[in-house]
Amino acid sequence: MIHKFRKRPVLVEAVCLLWSNWEDVCELANVGYFEDGHPEGCYVDASGDITGDSNGRIGLRIPTAEGTVLAVEGDWIVRDGMGELSVYKPDVFGSTYEPVLLLDPVLEAFMRFLAK
Repeated sequence: MIHKFRKRPVLVEAVCLLWSNWEDVCELANVGYFEDGHPEGCYVDASGDITGDSNGRIGLRIPTAEGTVLAVEGDWIVRDGMGELSVYKPDVFGSTYEPVLLLDPVLEAFMRFLAK
């Protein structure tokens, strides 16, 4: 007999890869920090390939459970309750996740406890 299941709600942390919030991305993914005044990131051309042309979109290599994934400007980097990182295109992220407003740090800690 086939049974039906519902995926449990999971609280994740996420940030969109943009130059304006580079430090937030670095903090979430623990990569991309500045070295000698320059970020560890890269530039990506229109075809999605890494380029030396600074006119391209910004990119950042994100370590995931499936290997290193190249996130490009506008992608969402997500850290789940187990600390695993994932990269989502904006449309997939938008159809998968919704914002959560947590006003109380105690409530946030409780939600993380429940997600385990």
